[in-house]
Amino acid sequence: MNSRILELADTIRELDVSSKNAERKKKWIAHNNLQSDGEILINVHFWKNVINPLWRELVPDSEIVSKTEDEIFLERTLLQRIYKFTKIDDDDVMQPTVWVNPVMSEKSSMFGVDELAAHDGVSIKYTSVIQNIEDVSKFKQPVFDIDEQKTETKIQHMRELVGDKIPIKVKMPMLHANPFEFAAKFRSMDDLYLDFIDNPELVHALMDTFTKMIIRRFTELDGIGYDPEQTWDFRIHHDRIEDETKRNTLKNCWVYVSDQSACVISPDMFSEFIIAYHKRITKLFGKVYFHGCEDLTQKAQYIKELPNLRRFHISPWSDIGKITAELGSGFVYEAHVHPANHLFAYSHEQIASDIKRICGQYKSNNATFDLNLSDLETINNEPQKLIDWAKIAREAISGLH
Repeated sequence: MNSRILELADTIRELDVSSKNAERKKKWIAHNNLQSDGEILINVHFWKNVINPLWRELVPDSEIVSKTEDEIFLERTLLQRIYKFTKIDDDDVMQPTVWVNPVMSEKSSMFGVDELAAHDGVSIKYTSVIQNIEDVSKFKQPVFDIDEQKTETKIQHMRELVGDKIPIKVKMPMLHANPFEFAAKFRSMDDLYLDFIDNPELVHALMDTFTKMIIRRFTELDGIGYDPEQTWDFRIHHDRIEDETKRNTLKNCWVYVSDQSACVISPDMFSEFIIAYHKRITKLFGKVYFHGCEDLTQKAQYIKELPNLRRFHISPWSDIGKITAELGSGFVYEAHVHPANHLFAYSHEQIASDIKRICGQYKSNNATFDLNLSDLETINNEPQKLIDWAKIAREAISGLH
């Protein structure tokens, strides 16, 4: 018995059922469904997994007392959630469920073709393994075969560690819904740059192949084991289940869509080679979140065509006025400040001024939006910066409702 994990699980349960968390969940449900009263929700936005280097600064390894792999995973996961909810006064919610990756059997496989990648310690460069359109037939539908016995043993051990205090669930393995990212891995961006002009048939063949595989995988999960909560992640925060009698259907789920490797192509090419395939995927789901850290100002006209689009990430590089004018008020915009400026360059007064400027641009087009500090890899071991930002943001928006 690990008393440390039991104590943390108790804290998670208390925070989950707190009135503060209930109010935050209520706000996000209304917000994500365009039923809010115009309140601006704020979030210090960073990965909630265990590998992001920022967490090593916020919850250092020296705070972990557990020794075994499963116990270390649980302890760090719970500590991180408690830290985020109690230390940073934003509007993020406490989600108590711990998602555990299943144990995969040897029957599992990915595509049947090995990608070739070189990593220089900073970036990854892929070498094309697809030379012509005939090579596309080499790809095979991925097989996700879960070793049920080993997975059940793993899950039961996790549940014993937390008692009956918080849910432990299996995270269903899937293909992400971004077909061009697969194309870029196997064809390489260097070759794809030329293919857009000289060999568009090959690009379409790759996109069609990966799109079909993505759709098939999601269809396999429809109504079986794909829990909507798994799709909320840290971008959606919280939502309601539209039809509890059909809980695990795709229509109850969100889908995260993004193909950022295609950021360099023109808007018209983006429509032809990216959006046309995203449409086939997004129509399966109840709600769609489109993410793009790149400048999507000129591509918004095509993104708005996606079936069931609900949330749209607006990066600091995009023109807020043009995008919100193009898409209108029927979407929730995920507004982002410039992280380097707000953490390392601006004074508190400049941060507040910039927040008011950004919010004013959204409000000028009657847009529903939430305000985020995102893309954080380090805070130079100064956790107070995140705490301060949330405080400054809350004060800056206090008179803007």
